[in-house]
Amino acid sequence: MCAREDGIRGSKDLRAEIGKFPNSTNERKQMSTKTIKKRIALVALSALGAGLLSVVPVSSANATDNSAPGTAGPTLVVDVLNMGTLANVSGEALTTGVGTTISSVGLVATSDIAGGRHAGTTQTAILLSTGTLAVGSKTDTGDYGVITVEGGTITKGSGVNETSTNQTTAVETDGNAAYSVLIRPSSGVTTMIVRAYSTTAAGYGSSTATALAAPTLGTLFGQITVTIAAASLAGIMSPALSNLYYATAAAPTSLTTDSLVNTGSQENVGLGCVNIQLNDGYGQDITSAAGLLTATATNNAIVNLNASACSAGTTVGSTFLTSSPANAVLSVRQPVAGVALSTTVTVSYNGVVVGTKAFTFAGKVAKLTVSKPKIGALSGTSADLAGIKFEDAAGNTIYPTTSSTAYPLNSSTLAITAATATSVVSSAGISTTVPVASTATTGKISWSCGAVAGTSKISLNYVNTDGTVVTSNVFDAACAGDVYGYSASFDKATYAPGEVATLSVKFTDIKGNLTNDYNAFVTGTTAAGDLDALISVGGALTAVTAPSAADRTTNGVKKYTYTVGSTTGSFNAIVSFAADDAVTVPFAVKTAGTNVTNEDILKSIVSLIASINKQIQALQKLILKKK
Repeated sequence: MCAREDGIRGSKDLRAEIGKFPNSTNERKQMSTKTIKKRIALVALSALGAGLLSVVPVSSANATDNSAPGTAGPTLVVDVLNMGTLANVSGEALTTGVGTTISSVGLVATSDIAGGRHAGTTQTAILLSTGTLAVGSKTDTGDYGVITVEGGTITKGSGVNETSTNQTTAVETDGNAAYSVLIRPSSGVTTMIVRAYSTTAAGYGSSTATALAAPTLGTLFGQITVTIAAASLAGIMSPALSNLYYATAAAPTSLTTDSLVNTGSQENVGLGCVNIQLNDGYGQDITSAAGLLTATATNNAIVNLNASACSAGTTVGSTFLTSSPANAVLSVRQPVAGVALSTTVTVSYNGVVVGTKAFTFAGKVAKLTVSKPKIGALSGTSADLAGIKFEDAAGNTIYPTTSSTAYPLNSSTLAITAATATSVVSSAGISTTVPVASTATTGKISWSCGAVAGTSKISLNYVNTDGTVVTSNVFDAACAGDVYGYSASFDKATYAPGEVATLSVKFTDIKGNLTNDYNAFVTGTTAAGDLDALISVGGALTAVTAPSAADRTTNGVKKYTYTVGSTTGSFNAIVSFAADDAVTVPFAVKTAGTNVTNEDILKSIVSLIASINKQIQALQKLILKKK
């Protein structure tokens, strides 16, 4: 797309918007494509709304791009403004030739605001204050071409018919001809803007003077915002503009953020990867093989540097790379398999620190902990009866899975210790809830119960890939029948308003054992099947969480909590989980501090009245005796 500018030079708002675009590659990497497109759209809309730009289509044949400094520039074509990027060996900028031979002096970077090198109205460049920028284009048959500069001076032209007296504008009037100019930045400026316009000869009144005086009568087809630098930062690594990213072995290069699947935590014998993005002071990739890229690691980690692949090395503690460091990859691994390792790797270039990355490598399973066992159902396997946690010797949590090669999880690697099998519990192993690292779920186990209720003290074994066996703590694995009876009680006999009351319902099987925690304990029937219809606590209590038919016990007991209301008095909770066998649980509510209920007050009044009546009767008797 090309654009026409009418007075754009005076639009401070538009220049301010253009100035918001990132100047460095690192800044552009951190800016999303969506954000960049929004800013480009904002600039265009601002200009169009102000009547500054008119947009016209450009032929795709004209879409030639700029090259990086030091490489051959593109051939000059119609209505495309290009920079002279050819390596200059004479020390003098050149404008001769058809475009591939024009060259600048002191040009250290070329780009556009989107991060590429596309020619158009959003080009950017960095030029030394002592440098000279060569730019050029080509006119179509019958057209005039005009190049203007703000913050600089046109010092020489090739194929140019005339320049302005102040040397800020150049005009070419020969149709279908290439033209180029050399531009020097003015003293003390930090930014220089080069623009290119074209239109028919009639559009400029067929007058060179008119074109010089009013270049914006033409269509703006190219613009370069040039940052003027006091000294060259090209090729000098900038820690602020360079980055280290956690990577994966499958995709170790060209990253702009840490890999979500690799943030430094590794399994036993895992391979850590880091993508190294080295940029100079202009945000350009450093590709010179003359520099020295090094990596050092603490705690004797094995490190390796490679130009593009994350490959395991054999060097302990430090390594280096002498080839091009652009997009280099660092690999890290533990020196001894099965032994946990924490290490910090420091990456430097020519002795200057780029940054650090920390890695934690888990060891083999060294500890197995079973916690909070429940009661399983008779004659079957009950799921999720106890928690299980795997740890290495350093205390790192490990998450075995069925597909893991470092920590496989199946009936061969995790099972009940043979010596602890009994008629009550015959086997045990991983349950339906397996360990999951992404959710920090440590896992659950299940066990198989026989037909006899009771408790067995059992333990589990885990077999590591190297054959070592880890035995868990001994725990009580219980089995029991379904609900047959129940009882209920509150944690206190008397509550103050606002307190939390806990109602515990204890369920037992037909033999009096605490019931299993696996099967449903609702034996009563209601229209809705909800437990709130089976537990009536009157208006004095409000359920914190309403009872539900999906509730299960923990070791034969289910607890419900209630908020105590402000009404004082004595109450009864009716608990009915069986159709014909309700349990009444009394409780009282007394005012906090006084512990006096309305009933107590009534009793006191009655007692006072009775006392007064007795005194009156005694007084009457005394009076009668005196008579």
